Amino acid sequence: MHRIAVSFVVVSVLLLALPAMAQDPTEVDSKHYKVVFENDQVRVLRITYGPHEKSVMHEHPAGVWVLLTDERMKFTLPDGETKEEHGKVGDTGWADAGKHLPENLSDQAFEVILVELKATKAWKRMSGTTVCDPPSQEHAIPVEGRPHHSYVVNQVKCTWTKPWVVRGLASTEGVGTGVVEDHGNVSFSSGTFVDTMVNGDRGYYDYSFKTKTKDGKPTISGHKWELLGGTGKLKGAKGKGTCEATLQEDGKVVYECQGKYK
Repeated sequence: MHRIAVSFVVVSVLLLALPAMAQDPTEVDSKHYKVVFENDQVRVLRITYGPHEKSVMHEHPAGVWVLLTDERMKFTLPDGETKEEHGKVGDTGWADAGKHLPENLSDQAFEVILVELKATKAWKRMSGTTVCDPPSQEHAIPVEGRPHHSYVVNQVKCTWTKPWVVRGLASTEGVGTGVVEDHGNVSFSSGTFVDTMVNGDRGYYDYSFKTKTKDGKPTISGHKWELLGGTGKLKGAKGKGTCEATLQEDGKVVYECQGKYK
Protein backbone atom coordinates (compact mmCIF):
# COMPACT_ATOMS: atom_id res chain seq x y z
CA MET A 1 0.00 0.00 0.00
CA HIS A 2 2.93 2.39 0.60
CA ARG A 3 3.61 2.54 -3.13
CA ILE A 4 -0.02 3.04 -4.23
CA ALA A 5 0.68 6.77 -4.77
CA VAL A 6 2.95 5.86 -7.72
CA SER A 7 0.15 3.84 -9.29
CA PHE A 8 -2.30 6.66 -8.83
CA VAL A 9 0.05 9.16 -10.53
CA VAL A 10 0.13 6.98 -13.65
CA VAL A 11 -3.64 6.74 -13.63
CA SER A 12 -4.08 10.49 -13.21
CA VAL A 13 -2.05 11.11 -16.38
CA LEU A 14 -4.13 8.58 -18.31
CA LEU A 15 -7.37 10.17 -17.19
CA LEU A 16 -6.32 13.46 -18.78
CA ALA A 17 -6.37 11.75 -22.18
CA LEU A 18 -9.30 9.37 -21.70
CA PRO A 19 -12.67 10.84 -20.72
CA ALA A 20 -14.54 8.63 -18.28
CA MET A 21 -17.50 8.73 -16.00
CA ALA A 22 -16.73 8.73 -12.28
CA GLN A 23 -16.84 5.21 -10.82
CA ASP A 24 -17.51 5.55 -7.11
CA PRO A 25 -16.36 2.38 -5.31
CA THR A 26 -19.24 2.61 -2.84
CA GLU A 27 -21.65 2.37 -5.78
CA VAL A 28 -19.92 -0.17 -8.03
CA ASP A 29 -18.53 -2.32 -5.18
CA SER A 30 -20.52 -1.72 -1.99
CA LYS A 31 -19.42 -5.12 -0.65
CA HIS A 32 -15.87 -3.92 -0.07
CA TYR A 33 -16.31 -0.13 0.36
CA LYS A 34 -18.36 1.43 3.16
CA VAL A 35 -18.71 5.09 4.12
CA VAL A 36 -18.14 5.52 7.88
CA PHE A 37 -18.01 9.33 7.97
CA GLU A 38 -18.62 12.20 5.57
CA ASN A 39 -18.86 15.98 5.57
CA ASP A 40 -18.23 18.72 2.99
CA GLN A 41 -14.43 18.28 3.23
CA VAL A 42 -13.72 14.55 3.56
CA ARG A 43 -15.23 11.10 3.08
CA VAL A 44 -13.90 8.25 5.20
CA LEU A 45 -14.09 4.73 3.74
CA ARG A 46 -13.59 1.44 5.56
CA ILE A 47 -12.29 -0.98 2.94
CA THR A 48 -12.40 -4.74 3.60
CA TYR A 49 -11.47 -7.69 1.37
CA GLY A 50 -11.76 -11.38 2.22
CA PRO A 51 -8.95 -13.73 1.23
CA HIS A 52 -8.31 -13.59 -2.54
CA GLU A 53 -11.32 -11.31 -3.17
CA LYS A 54 -11.13 -8.72 -5.92
CA SER A 55 -13.03 -5.56 -6.84
CA VAL A 56 -14.01 -3.91 -10.11
CA MET A 57 -12.37 -0.94 -11.79
CA HIS A 58 -13.15 2.24 -9.82
CA GLU A 59 -11.55 5.54 -8.88
CA HIS A 60 -10.73 7.63 -5.82
CA PRO A 61 -9.91 11.28 -5.19
CA ALA A 62 -6.66 12.04 -3.39
CA GLY A 63 -6.54 10.90 0.21
CA VAL A 64 -4.71 9.43 3.19
CA TRP A 65 -4.77 5.71 4.08
CA VAL A 66 -4.04 3.71 7.25
CA LEU A 67 -3.55 -0.07 7.14
CA LEU A 68 -5.57 -2.00 9.74
CA THR A 69 -4.04 -5.32 8.65
CA ASP A 70 -0.98 -6.48 6.78
CA GLU A 71 -1.28 -5.97 3.03
CA ARG A 72 -0.52 -8.04 -0.03
CA MET A 73 -2.56 -6.52 -2.85
CA LYS A 74 -2.45 -6.38 -6.62
CA PHE A 75 -3.68 -3.29 -8.46
CA THR A 76 -4.66 -3.46 -12.12
CA LEU A 77 -4.56 -0.11 -13.92
CA PRO A 78 -6.76 0.97 -16.85
CA ASP A 79 -4.00 0.19 -19.37
CA GLY A 80 -3.69 -3.39 -18.08
CA GLU A 81 -0.48 -2.83 -16.11
CA THR A 82 -0.43 -4.49 -12.68
CA LYS A 83 1.35 -3.52 -9.48
CA GLU A 84 1.76 -5.51 -6.28
CA GLU A 85 1.79 -3.60 -3.01
CA HIS A 86 2.89 -4.90 0.39
CA GLY A 87 2.53 -3.25 3.78
CA LYS A 88 2.35 -3.82 7.53
CA VAL A 89 -0.47 -3.05 9.93
CA GLY A 90 -0.22 0.59 11.03
CA ASP A 91 1.46 1.82 7.84
CA THR A 92 0.11 5.15 6.60
CA GLY A 93 0.54 7.13 3.41
CA TRP A 94 -0.75 9.52 0.78
CA ALA A 95 -2.60 8.41 -2.37
CA ASP A 96 -2.99 10.65 -5.40
CA ALA A 97 -6.31 10.59 -7.25
CA GLY A 98 -6.68 7.75 -9.73
CA LYS A 99 -8.37 4.59 -10.98
CA HIS A 100 -7.54 0.92 -10.31
CA LEU A 101 -8.88 -2.59 -9.72
CA PRO A 102 -7.61 -4.09 -6.43
CA GLU A 103 -7.26 -7.79 -5.61
CA ASN A 104 -6.29 -9.34 -2.28
CA LEU A 105 -3.48 -11.86 -2.90
CA SER A 106 -3.35 -12.98 0.73
CA ASP A 107 -4.94 -15.95 2.49
CA GLN A 108 -5.94 -13.44 5.18
CA ALA A 109 -8.55 -10.69 5.20
CA PHE A 110 -7.34 -7.19 4.29
CA GLU A 111 -8.65 -3.96 5.84
CA VAL A 112 -7.71 -0.30 5.41
CA ILE A 113 -9.14 3.14 6.24
CA LEU A 114 -9.08 5.66 3.38
CA VAL A 115 -9.76 9.34 4.04
CA GLU A 116 -10.75 10.87 0.69
CA LEU A 117 -10.34 14.62 0.32
CA LYS A 118 -13.12 16.51 -1.41
CA ALA A 119 -12.38 19.34 -3.80
CA THR A 120 -13.08 22.70 -2.18
CA LYS A 121 -14.14 25.80 -4.03
CA ALA A 122 -11.68 28.66 -3.99
CA TRP A 123 -12.67 31.84 -2.20
CA LYS A 124 -13.54 34.75 -4.48
CA ARG A 125 -13.34 38.43 -3.60
CA MET A 126 -16.42 40.65 -3.36
CA SER A 127 -16.80 44.37 -2.71
CA GLY A 128 -19.44 47.04 -3.08
CA THR A 129 -21.11 50.14 -1.69
CA THR A 130 -24.62 50.31 -0.28
CA VAL A 131 -26.55 53.26 1.17
CA CYS A 132 -29.01 52.55 3.97
CA ASP A 133 -31.91 54.87 4.85
CA PRO A 134 -32.83 55.74 8.42
CA PRO A 135 -34.93 52.98 10.02
CA SER A 136 -38.35 52.60 8.38
CA GLN A 137 -39.52 50.78 11.51
CA GLU A 138 -38.13 51.08 15.01
CA HIS A 139 -39.37 50.14 18.44
CA ALA A 140 -37.44 50.76 21.68
CA ILE A 141 -38.07 49.20 25.10
CA PRO A 142 -36.31 50.92 28.03
CA VAL A 143 -34.78 48.82 30.78
CA GLU A 144 -36.27 49.70 34.17
CA GLY A 145 -33.76 50.83 36.77
CA ARG A 146 -30.99 51.32 34.20
CA PRO A 147 -31.01 54.87 32.79
CA HIS A 148 -30.00 55.25 29.14
CA HIS A 149 -30.29 51.48 28.60
CA SER A 150 -32.79 50.08 26.14
CA TYR A 151 -33.37 47.36 23.57
CA VAL A 152 -34.36 48.43 20.10
CA VAL A 153 -35.79 46.47 17.17
CA ASN A 154 -35.48 48.19 13.81
CA GLN A 155 -35.55 47.67 10.08
CA VAL A 156 -33.69 49.56 7.37
CA LYS A 157 -33.79 49.54 3.58
CA CYS A 158 -30.58 49.76 1.58
CA THR A 159 -29.73 50.40 -2.08
CA TRP A 160 -26.49 49.32 -3.74
CA THR A 161 -24.82 52.24 -5.51
CA LYS A 162 -21.87 50.01 -6.38
CA PRO A 163 -23.22 46.45 -6.46
CA TRP A 164 -21.13 43.53 -5.36
CA VAL A 165 -21.24 40.33 -7.36
CA VAL A 166 -21.83 36.88 -5.87
CA ARG A 167 -21.76 33.81 -8.13
CA GLY A 168 -22.17 36.04 -11.16
CA LEU A 169 -25.14 37.97 -9.77
CA ALA A 170 -25.08 41.69 -8.95
CA SER A 171 -26.86 42.97 -5.84
CA THR A 172 -29.58 45.60 -6.17
CA GLU A 173 -31.18 46.30 -2.79
CA GLY A 174 -31.62 44.80 0.64
CA VAL A 175 -33.41 44.96 3.98
CA GLY A 176 -31.71 44.74 7.35
CA THR A 177 -33.67 43.70 10.43
CA GLY A 178 -31.81 43.97 13.69
CA VAL A 179 -31.66 44.32 17.44
CA VAL A 180 -29.76 47.11 19.19
CA GLU A 181 -28.66 47.06 22.81
CA ASP A 182 -28.37 50.77 23.55
CA HIS A 183 -26.32 51.99 26.53
CA GLY A 184 -26.59 55.68 25.72
CA ASN A 185 -23.22 56.64 24.30
CA VAL A 186 -22.46 53.09 23.18
CA SER A 187 -24.70 50.57 21.42
CA PHE A 188 -24.24 47.09 19.99
CA SER A 189 -26.18 46.03 16.91
CA SER A 190 -26.74 42.65 15.28
CA GLY A 191 -29.23 41.26 12.83
CA THR A 192 -30.01 39.74 9.45
CA PHE A 193 -29.61 41.38 6.07
CA VAL A 194 -31.61 40.00 3.13
CA ASP A 195 -29.90 40.97 -0.12
CA THR A 196 -31.85 40.91 -3.39
CA MET A 197 -29.90 40.14 -6.55
CA VAL A 198 -30.57 41.35 -10.09
CA ASN A 199 -32.46 38.16 -11.02
CA GLY A 200 -34.51 38.05 -7.81
CA ASP A 201 -32.37 35.52 -5.94
CA ARG A 202 -31.68 36.39 -2.32
CA GLY A 203 -28.68 36.15 -0.04
CA TYR A 204 -28.96 35.89 3.75
CA TYR A 205 -26.36 37.61 5.92
CA ASP A 206 -25.74 37.99 9.63
CA TYR A 207 -24.13 41.27 10.70
CA SER A 208 -22.90 43.01 13.83
CA PHE A 209 -21.27 46.36 14.69
CA LYS A 210 -20.68 48.88 17.47
CA THR A 211 -21.82 52.51 17.54
CA LYS A 212 -20.15 55.06 19.81
CA THR A 213 -21.35 58.62 20.26
CA LYS A 214 -18.96 61.38 21.29
CA ASP A 215 -19.83 65.06 21.40
CA GLY A 216 -23.11 64.21 19.74
CA LYS A 217 -21.44 62.53 16.75
CA PRO A 218 -21.94 58.77 16.31
CA THR A 219 -19.34 56.55 14.67
CA ILE A 220 -19.70 52.92 13.62
CA SER A 221 -16.85 50.44 14.06
CA GLY A 222 -16.21 46.72 14.00
CA HIS A 223 -18.80 45.99 11.30
CA LYS A 224 -18.65 42.30 10.37
CA TRP A 225 -20.89 40.22 8.14
CA GLU A 226 -21.28 36.56 7.25
CA LEU A 227 -23.05 35.09 4.21
CA LEU A 228 -25.09 32.08 5.33
CA GLY A 229 -26.66 30.99 2.04
CA GLY A 230 -29.60 32.03 -0.07
CA THR A 231 -32.00 31.08 -2.81
CA GLY A 232 -31.43 30.08 -6.44
CA LYS A 233 -27.78 30.45 -7.43
CA LEU A 234 -26.89 31.59 -3.90
CA LYS A 235 -28.09 28.35 -2.30
CA GLY A 236 -25.24 26.96 -0.24
CA ALA A 237 -23.08 30.06 -0.67
CA LYS A 238 -20.78 31.01 2.21
CA GLY A 239 -18.84 34.19 2.82
CA LYS A 240 -17.51 36.68 5.33
CA GLY A 241 -16.12 40.18 5.47
CA THR A 242 -16.31 43.69 6.89
CA CYS A 243 -17.76 47.11 6.11
CA GLU A 244 -16.58 50.66 6.74
CA ALA A 245 -19.55 52.85 7.67
CA THR A 246 -19.95 56.62 7.22
CA LEU A 247 -22.95 58.43 8.68
CA GLN A 248 -24.45 61.21 6.55
CA GLU A 249 -26.09 64.42 7.78
CA ASP A 250 -29.48 63.25 6.44
CA GLY A 251 -29.34 60.15 8.66
CA LYS A 252 -28.36 57.75 5.89
CA VAL A 253 -25.36 55.44 6.29
CA VAL A 254 -22.92 54.60 3.50
CA TYR A 255 -21.32 51.16 3.82
CA GLU A 256 -18.14 50.33 1.89
CA CYS A 257 -18.06 46.54 2.11
CA GLN A 258 -15.53 43.91 1.15
CA GLY A 259 -14.96 40.21 1.77
CA LYS A 260 -14.88 36.80 0.12
CA TYR A 261 -17.32 34.03 -0.76
CA LYS A 262 -17.46 30.55 -2.22
